[in-house]
Parts: sequence; structure tokens; C-alpha cells
Amino acid sequence: MNRLSKIFLIVLGLCSQLTAAVPERVLFVGNSYTYYENMTQVVAAFAASRDLAMQTRKSPPGGATLEQHWAGVKGKH
Repeated sequence: MNRLSKIFLIVLGLCSQLTAAVPERVLFVGNSYTYYENMTQVVAAFAASRDLAMQTRKSPPGGATLEQHWAGVKGKH
């Protein structure tokens, strides 16, 4: 293994350790299917089981389409 490859692997290892400390933030944009299936809790629990920090939020007004979310007609602004 040449010197440049070793340096690359060291930097890659350090970056992965730094990003592991910062919690991921995930926003679930959906409708009642997202709300009633507790997607935010399911994904956060799965991440926690893998020792990943994750913050989840949702915007699931009933019957909303992606277009309505995008236009700000339904959902959190």
C-alpha cells in the first residue's frame, strides 16, 4: 500500500468518527400513512439500535399530496 492510500484511509477513518457524533436530522413528509405507522419512532429506534444519533420530525396532514406540501398548502411551514 502506498503512502497516499494510507493517508486517505486515515482521513476517511477520522471523518467517519466526526460525523458519527453529529445527529442526523430526518423530516418525514407524508400523510396519514406516515402518521399512523409511527415512521418517525420506528426509524429513530432502528438508528438507536445501530448506535446512530438521529432526530426525527414529521409533517403528516391527512390526505396531503407532495404538491400540497411543496406549495405550503398543507403541513408545517
